Amino acid sequence: MRRLVLLAAMPFLLSGCYWSTGSSGSSSGSGYDGETRVRMTIPALEAYNADHNSYKGATLGALRNYDTGVTGIRVVWATATTYCLESTGPGAFHKAGPAAPILPGGC
Repeated sequence: MRRLVLLAAMPFLLSGCYWSTGSSGSSSGSGYDGETRVRMTIPALEAYNADHNSYKGATLGALRNYDTGVTGIRVVWATATTYCLESTGPGAFHKAGPAAPILPGGC
């Protein structure tokens, strides 16, 4: 049942990938790339949460089981209900929880 709900939600989650164009206010290509990497990792992280009923234990390797394209990301911390995810490299962005916005900088 969880997978059915996730499949139904995927178009809405994936469409968010296109809404960020220009939203960071950064003209730097590396900044945009970091924000995009964080945004593109969210569906894999939410799928992990749906399967495990927790974000705890989410790692880059675990997220790649859901999406092999997940790269340039670090799960800084993850608990049962929340997490902090950040892009690696220059122009870092992070997301500190499921309802949080994607912001410049690290966790």
